Amino acid sequence: MTPARIRVAVADLAGTTVAEHTLPTPERTGVDIVARTGAALDGAAEAAGLARARLRRAVIGIQGAVDPGTGRLGYAAHIPGWHVPDVAGTLSEGLGVRVRIENDVNLSALAEQAGGRRPASATSCCCGSPTASAWPWC
Repeated sequence: MTPARIRVAVADLAGTTVAEHTLPTPERTGVDIVARTGAALDGAAEAAGLARARLRRAVIGIQGAVDPGTGRLGYAAHIPGWHVPDVAGTLSEGLGVRVRIENDVNLSALAEQAGGRRPASATSCCCGSPTASAWPWC
């Protein structure tokens, strides 16, 4: 999820990607995050031959961090509409799918570890800018 697009991948229980969909998001004001995220989920589900109701969970990687006390997205002023209390709960209720929101860089590191590309004992260092990140292994 970036200010310019929402990219969704549908994976099976083995973690294999079975479909992908990208929804451009050029609008910067009046953003309805439930409708916009729903359109992206529906596009990916349709590409996988499924209805949204068949999806069990949505994990959103976003350029920011959710405050565990309030559920509010922080460090993401560049992403309009996402600064509501309990953003994951708002999306879960509105979409009918369990939603979890993670920092995009943390999610990338977890995916690399789960995919066997990085040993669990490796130390990660994040080097990046607001537009790009890299994971050198320290």
